[in-house]
Amino acid sequence: IKFIKERVDTMEFSSPSHEYIIDFRKMTQTNKKTQVTRAVRRRPKICYIKGDYNQNPTDLPSHWAPMDSKDIVKTFALNTSDIEYKRNDLFVKKTFPNCKIQEIKRIQNPSLWNAYINKKNFMKKKNKSDNIPEEYLFHGTNPANISSICEQNLDWRLHGTNVGQVYGQGTYFSNRASVSDVYSVAHDGSKSLLIVKVLVGTTTIGNPTLTRPPKCSVTNKLFDTTVDNVQSPSIFVKYDTQEYYPEYIVKYKTG
Repeated sequence: IKFIKERVDTMEFSSPSHEYIIDFRKMTQTNKKTQVTRAVRRRPKICYIKGDYNQNPTDLPSHWAPMDSKDIVKTFALNTSDIEYKRNDLFVKKTFPNCKIQEIKRIQNPSLWNAYINKKNFMKKKNKSDNIPEEYLFHGTNPANISSICEQNLDWRLHGTNVGQVYGQGTYFSNRASVSDVYSVAHDGSKSLLIVKVLVGTTTIGNPTLTRPPKCSVTNKLFDTTVDNVQSPSIFVKYDTQEYYPEYIVKYKTG
């Protein structure tokens, strides 16, 4: 640094046991006491690429809107004319026909998304399969929890549960919007549902004592999800927050 600032040819410095002279022209270091000289070299300049991998469009869904790199999470209201809006509108009403949707918002949280993708890749290795069962499921909640869910994800230990723990002590989802509606809390006449992308993986019947999925006797590995019925499940319980991503907030009324 001194050479760069003052353009000096030599500089003295010391370690706990020796004193040295650096010659920047010859690029040598000489021990003042022993006069032993050896060659030295400059450390290469470290260059940093602006931004981070979260800003790489190949790492995030292509339909996401641009975000400031400083933002942890952003929500974007979908236009009713958008295909994305219409697709979710139909998805909700397929199992909840008397739902009157007022608004659908997309949740964009790069940190949660990357955690989800990393866990998906891990599950592929664990289950020795590139095809991990993955579904969009519903979760009913209190509107007061929406903000923290968008930032930190769903966690029954933080946001509580009014479902009970019949199939395990975890976060509950359903593939029927009308079922999740039962657990959605009204606020100013409106209720909220979350549409969540879930890594279902391998499943087994749950029970109230479970704090994680049990081990499969065949593979000797843990199941990924507990359910109410393996052949035709309607309730899914997840124990790892990295195995689901809250993708949409649906504000609605019933009647």
